[in-house]
Amino acid sequence: MVGDKTRAAGYVPFARKVLGAVVADAAHLGLRTHQMTQHLPDGAVVIGELRGGIPRMTIVPPPLTQRPVDPPRGKDDFVVWARDTAHPQGLDARFPQQILRPRWTTYFHEASTTGYAEFAGKKGTYRALFPDGIRYAANVDWRSKDDERIQWYGPSSRYFVDGYRRPLTQYGRWVFCLGQVLLDVDRYCEASEVDFPERLVMGAAFDGRWLMVIMAALSEVSWPPAPPLAALHPDGWASPSYFMGDVPLALRRFEMVIDPSAPGPMKRRVLARSHETLWDGIEARATAPWHFDATGRVAVTHVPPSSAQTVQQGEVWSRPTEANMRLELMVAATGAVRLTRAAVSLAAGDGAAATLAEDGPAVLQVVRRGRGLAYRLDGAETVAWELGLVTDPTSGRVDWCRRQVLCADLREGALLLLESRQTFAGGPSPALRFRYRVVLWQRGSETVIAQTPIERTAFTMVPTYTAVLARLAEASIAPLALMHLHAFGSSNLGLTTNFGMSLLAAHLTTPFRKADTFGQTRIANSAGAWLAIRDAASSASNSAANQQTDLAGHTTMPGFASVDGVTVCSYNTNLYLNGDEVIANYATGQPLSALTGVGGEQARYHPVWLLGKPTPV
Repeated sequence: MVGDKTRAAGYVPFARKVLGAVVADAAHLGLRTHQMTQHLPDGAVVIGELRGGIPRMTIVPPPLTQRPVDPPRGKDDFVVWARDTAHPQGLDARFPQQILRPRWTTYFHEASTTGYAEFAGKKGTYRALFPDGIRYAANVDWRSKDDERIQWYGPSSRYFVDGYRRPLTQYGRWVFCLGQVLLDVDRYCEASEVDFPERLVMGAAFDGRWLMVIMAALSEVSWPPAPPLAALHPDGWASPSYFMGDVPLALRRFEMVIDPSAPGPMKRRVLARSHETLWDGIEARATAPWHFDATGRVAVTHVPPSSAQTVQQGEVWSRPTEANMRLELMVAATGAVRLTRAAVSLAAGDGAAATLAEDGPAVLQVVRRGRGLAYRLDGAETVAWELGLVTDPTSGRVDWCRRQVLCADLREGALLLLESRQTFAGGPSPALRFRYRVVLWQRGSETVIAQTPIERTAFTMVPTYTAVLARLAEASIAPLALMHLHAFGSSNLGLTTNFGMSLLAAHLTTPFRKADTFGQTRIANSAGAWLAIRDAASSASNSAANQQTDLAGHTTMPGFASVDGVTVCSYNTNLYLNGDEVIANYATGQPLSALTGVGGEQARYHPVWLLGKPTPV
């Protein structure tokens, strides 16, 4: 090898092929001295030769001006797993992940990795830092005050449970760090000869030498049966969109050691038989993720309310529960734990505010603004709902809007929003029209990532959607009801409509597999009979759902990561209500197809995650 042996090592497999061709060619020609030289696209030169019958290969790495650049141990890099129909496991089956560094360098595992030679953009390799690859990661993370990160599996948004998606498919039994498995709960139990009743990871953090983990035991979802007669619920019925039962929880800490000799930048290891159960308990409906602060000693979650349904039954309205619960676990240096419960409510009246989610000091709130609602984060606000704005009194045109949080990172002031903007036009042929957009909102700045190309007619009936939402402004309600609301109102045809709020539409805008869903909606007519029954599986669409699993066998929902004002996201929405499928992939101004070299049919790039700093040693 000529020059840097580390840089040249990646070309050894190719050089062996060249040398094999030289030997075979020389044997065929009867030569004892023969040579073959290959010039590679990246500037490297590989020479295979026989000198007096002695084989020899020479590798000259690319010139420094063209050489692959190994990423230094920086603060954060994005990692994506780029796939499409032609590459279902990624460009390279063994090392499919790519590191993306603003602005923008794409790192493959090594120069011989499939796709590297053809990639036309600025590129480098990461084999020197991650010799075994970076195969393991998840969509929810915690960041220490020293910028280390750990990840675990959780809901799409990272803060709220996915409605009508089975909880068991949202969480996993692992904690990851720097692309490696830090804690495998099942293997730990086996090695330590213990049996944790709670094994699903709901939140994790470092506290000095301890790995702090909140765990849960989640069961399969069951829901109350529909009323036997539609007359009991004349305008419709829907099962709750989230788990309503009791959830066993436990906070455990595991002792870690740092091994400086471990290969790669992840030096931490969890010791067998080192755990302590600091707290356990049972909390109703506690299926949302827990988020620790940077110290690893304070964790918070917000529990969905006992009811999130707004229903009109004749002249009688029922509203969501007035409050939901905030739970906080505080761990003292001694290991003693204090649990605090606090009711959270959004009061009536303009300017009223309530907290939806917390991530350390970062807080997402909902604020009443006139007849609408706004999200507030980092002191800036953006529309959450507009509750029926009459834009043309003559025709009876009414506009309204709802923005659903698809993904978020409160620490970075970033929300990825699915905007459903709906217009009702009166007249002799009344019509309700929809248009969808995927919007990135970050610290007051807004960017449209994708949108349906045109408005489409969805219904031809007069909705009472505006009246339904207006009822929410008349009294205090649980703020999380707004994130899980399924609302009903009757039309002049005696039908129930739910316009993007209920199970019917929930699965038209979220990429869940049929097997991952639960729940049921029933629609009644004016005669008091059930007109239609819609279950989650019939609303979900496997064709647009993410069905690909990672090495842990888990299906990670859409990816989203943000740091220092730069955001990378990958999201597919099943907008078949409009007849269009929105596919959003974005890296602060550029499509991910340009940064990864993957952009074929059904291109997907999730999970998207951030490496964080290597372990300090």
